[in-house]
Amino acid sequence: MSAAPHDALLATLSAPAARLARNGKLTMPVLGTAGAGHDYTAMAGAMMREQAENVAHTIGPDAKHWGAKEDPDFLLSRLLDFDRAART
Repeated sequence: MSAAPHDALLATLSAPAARLARNGKLTMPVLGTAGAGHDYTAMAGAMMREQAENVAHTIGPDAKHWGAKEDPDFLLSRLLDFDRAART
């Protein structure tokens, strides 16, 4: 068995750390969304803040993974709020 898949996985997993070391944190506004019913939600905000300085993290109360489908009104509201705030 080839080591190529393993090497590719390691390269993928280390890419964010390498980019962060090379370029620093993102400075533009970043909107992160997650659904309240998804396992990833608890750690999502912290993970985004590791990579960006200006993070708005919002949690859709009626969504799990596909917020745009499961809670579109909430997501649209947050996108519009984020856009307005980013323009000021």
